[in-house]
Amino acid sequence: MDSNISFGAKFIQKIPIKQYSYENKVYTKTTANFVELNPFDIKDLDVLKKIIFEFGDNSYAGNIYFDASYISKHKHSNNPSIRFFALTRQEKSFKDLKTDTILGIAEVLEKGGKEINLNYLQTHPQFIYSYPRPPFYKRIGSAILDCLKTTHKKINVHSTPSAIQFYKKNNFQETGSYKRILTWVKNTFSSGDYSS
Repeated sequence: MDSNISFGAKFIQKIPIKQYSYENKVYTKTTANFVELNPFDIKDLDVLKKIIFEFGDNSYAGNIYFDASYISKHKHSNNPSIRFFALTRQEKSFKDLKTDTILGIAEVLEKGGKEINLNYLQTHPQFIYSYPRPPFYKRIGSAILDCLKTTHKKINVHSTPSAIQFYKKNNFQETGSYKRILTWVKNTFSSGDYSS
């Protein structure tokens, strides 16, 4: 019997994001669900594959799917240190996650001692490039980071030049002489405020 039998995406926590009202022309608070996807579950792997087409060619979705697919095919290596997450509007039945509810995805590499490398973080492009209309949802990337911050003490990321300000806004600091490496370290006095 296969010891890798699973039941699909696992709910982690509910997290605040912002939703735009085109009628009132303001953002209001709403919530989304942070879930962990299992690369050994055929449905979760299929969701990651479909996200490539949903998010488009210029996203990290392809890299995330490639990594999950590799882990799935090489069960003997079963590396639990690489984990896959999604932020979704879906409210229940996470074992049957719907691609069109995914707002953002992430891949992390756990280094031990509650430290991770954020390999990839991708918000759905339709909520980034929506000009001239305001994006329907905001805070997707920040919400994913907020969730990761609740369970980790240190997060490292090798940022693209265009994302450096996003990470700085989320309390990451440049580390070392190479300015595209940024790190967030848990502050014991952190309020856990998700309002920004």
